[in-house]
Amino acid sequence: VSRSQLGGLQFSSPFRGSHVVGAVDGLVQLCQAALLVLPSRAVFSDETAAALMGLPAPQSAALHVCVPEKDVAVRRRGIVGHVRHLTELEVGRRFDLPVTTPERTFVDLAARLPAGELLGFVDAALRARLATPSGLAEVLARHAGCRGVAKARRLLDYANPAAESPRESMVRWLLIEAGLPVPEVNVNIYDLDGVFLARADLFFR
Repeated sequence: VSRSQLGGLQFSSPFRGSHVVGAVDGLVQLCQAALLVLPSRAVFSDETAAALMGLPAPQSAALHVCVPEKDVAVRRRGIVGHVRHLTELEVGRRFDLPVTTPERTFVDLAARLPAGELLGFVDAALRARLATPSGLAEVLARHAGCRGVAKARRLLDYANPAAESPRESMVRWLLIEAGLPVPEVNVNIYDLDGVFLARADLFFR
């Protein structure tokens, strides 16, 4: 393909040195385009990993990319680079893309997300069966002392796979922080004859 053809309307260039046919359609294709210019050991992480796994996290206009220690952080327009110690057990595949596992993503997001948003992430990970409480506890123990881990460990005690939305998780955390009892989550309410009346997102008996 000639340089003049690459500059035509039939191609787009989401990153310098990366060209794709047509417009980039969605996050997966954007990550595929990024792989063309990223270091071989780069892994999608943080909000980008969460989005690829279908888990809630704040939307980010830039891709989050992590490289192992001793590598140089990626510095490109549209990419937020991180340098971290990663083990093989903390890297998986999603849509054939290298991503941090849900457990490792939990640790990374704990350093930056408010508690309520982080609880929404872990509730969703448990609900989707992408992680287990024991697996999350294990990775937190492995990264003891890292920023946000103490907060994440406390949140894990209140995580609930019955939660059905990030907002619901955030409200539940506000109630807990205010000193109220821990509410039950998504409880069906019936009258004395067993007729369904309502479904409570958060319920205090």
